[in-house]
Amino acid sequence: MIPSIELAQEQARRLAIVDEFGELERQIAEFKPKTERHKALKEQILSWYADLDGAATAQAEGRRYSVQIGTRQNQRTITKPWKAWALLRRAIGLDQVMELVTIPLAAIDRYIPAEQHAWILSEARTGARKVVAVAKASEVVAQAA
Repeated sequence: MIPSIELAQEQARRLAIVDEFGELERQIAEFKPKTERHKALKEQILSWYADLDGAATAQAEGRRYSVQIGTRQNQRTITKPWKAWALLRRAIGLDQVMELVTIPLAAIDRYIPAEQHAWILSEARTGARKVVAVAKASEVVAQAA
C-alpha cells in the first residue's frame, strides 16, 4: 500500500477508537449513580447480617427478588509478625526477606524528616495518566461527518 493510504487508514482507525472510548466513558458516567446506589444498598443489606456466623448463609426477601447472603471468605492474618520475620530470615536469608518487605510511603513521611527523604526516595512521572473524553460541540461533530 501507498504510505499516505496507510496513514489515512490509521487516522480513521484512531478516530473511531477515540469516539468509542468517549461514548463508553459517557455511558459509564451515566451509570455511576446506579453503581453507588447498588453499593449502598448492598452495605445496608449486609448490615442486617453483621452478627451472622461466618460459615452461615442467609436470604433476604423482597417482593420481586431474593438476595442470597453467602458465607464469609477466609482471611489469613499474620498474628506474630516478629516470629514470621525470624522464620523467613532463617529460611531465605535477610536479603531476600528485605525484598519481600514493602514500607509504606506514609510511614516514611511520618517518621523520617523531609530533608532525609532524598537519601532513600526517588520521584519521577512514571505513574498512571489521566484519560478524559470531552464531548465536542455538535457543530464540530456535524462538520467532521
